[in-house]
Amino acid sequence: MSEILKVKSLSKVYGSKTNALTVLKDINFSVLKGESVAIIGPSGSGKTTLLGLCAGLDRMTEGEIILNHISLSELNEDELAQVRNQNIGFVFQNFNLLNRTSALENVELPLMYGPRVSARERRDRAMEMLGKVGLADRYHHHPSQLSGGQQQRVAIARSLVNRPSILMGDEPT
Repeated sequence: MSEILKVKSLSKVYGSKTNALTVLKDINFSVLKGESVAIIGPSGSGKTTLLGLCAGLDRMTEGEIILNHISLSELNEDELAQVRNQNIGFVFQNFNLLNRTSALENVELPLMYGPRVSARERRDRAMEMLGKVGLADRYHHHPSQLSGGQQQRVAIARSLVNRPSILMGDEPT
């Protein structure tokens, strides 16, 4: 199997030299295509920080993250956004749904930032993903009209709509 994610000598330090907080130090691992990996540890141990770094949402202090043979540390912010949009599905711990938009519109959102997709294809793909998570009949509901579990499934559908090569979930259960 091919390697989809490789983390080499990863470290993350917050703050300045006089007030530094080392959250991650010399982390090394790889993930193969088709493999499922769980990162476990106590609250405050750096799990969310590690996921954010691997997803290109934050910058590392040292080390290298290679996603689909692309070194994230060598990319500027626009290139990182493009890699995230085309390669990574991310389910946030608090879901990050937009309250003023329907479930369908929340799922369509990532399709608006990638390669040009027609409005019809956006709707079709979003409805397909809502169907896969059992919410096709709730497409018009806003997050406040959905239970916590339904909101989570909308977030999962949104993370899958671009057919990412890797799916990351922060506290997915």
